[in-house]
Amino acid sequence: MEGLNNKTLSFPAKTITRAFAALGMVLALAACGKGGGGGTNTNVGLNCLSQACGNITAPVVLTTFQSQSSTSNPEIILQNMQIIASANLIQQNASGNNYNNYQGPIAIQGQMVVTKQMVDVDTITGAQLTPCVLPAGTYNLQTLTTGTMGLAGGDVNVPAMLSNVGNIEVKIENGQLFTSGTRLFAKVSVTRVNGYVCSGRFFGSFY
Repeated sequence: MEGLNNKTLSFPAKTITRAFAALGMVLALAACGKGGGGGTNTNVGLNCLSQACGNITAPVVLTTFQSQSSTSNPEIILQNMQIIASANLIQQNASGNNYNNYQGPIAIQGQMVVTKQMVDVDTITGAQLTPCVLPAGTYNLQTLTTGTMGLAGGDVNVPAMLSNVGNIEVKIENGQLFTSGTRLFAKVSVTRVNGYVCSGRFFGSFY
């Protein structure tokens, strides 16, 4: 208030009215940018391969989760995994937990950390079933085939994700988000490595 002077106070009423109208429009636009998002990020970098995610429109990140193989020393860790969905299919609610209110196509992208070399073997006999060998390292995963997710973070399925090196294909089945959408319980399979088709036993329960 102390910054006002006589010249400012002498503005015509019409000018003041226009100024307030402009200010109201700016505030309204700002509110539109924030409303209904529930923490969702828009304009995400959707890294899908071969136009695999063409049915995802106005992509948004529903949540970012982590999951790992269910052993005391996990061999595989999925980290910074973004679930990306179509913004127009989100059913908004007051809680803002958008992953709970979505049903439709999804893509998943993030990192797979392999803590030690994994080989496709028979867990009983120890015999190697296929030439699939998963070297230790960190791999970026991108969606190769669009998946789906049901309401309340259930029925998460992505038929194929592909690594940036090694031609490693990974599949997620029967997933369920928990811990406010930051963890995923699912069956995770390595289906191909360097062109070799892996056995149906090269999988694990992740949580």
